Amino acid sequence: MTLFRLVYASTSLLRDEPDLASEQIEQILLASRRNNEAAEITGALLFSDTNFSQVLEGPRAEVERLYYETLHQDPRHK
Repeated sequence: MTLFRLVYASTSLLRDEPDLASEQIEQILLASRRNNEAAEITGALLFSDTNFSQVLEGPRAEVERLYYETLHQDPRHK
């Protein structure tokens, strides 16, 4: 398998309340770990108060599907 890597940064649209943002990040991580393992995708998610940065690695078709069909449409960031 050829490893494909996609890196992107976006602006967070999560709530301004730190406790709620932390809960939302935890939910994102739980869902990502479950879904990405099945698709053989690994990566890293970095979050600051206002930004996300993410690296995704895996089969090209799966990484592109995840980005364009799911992440790109996610209303929690732009």
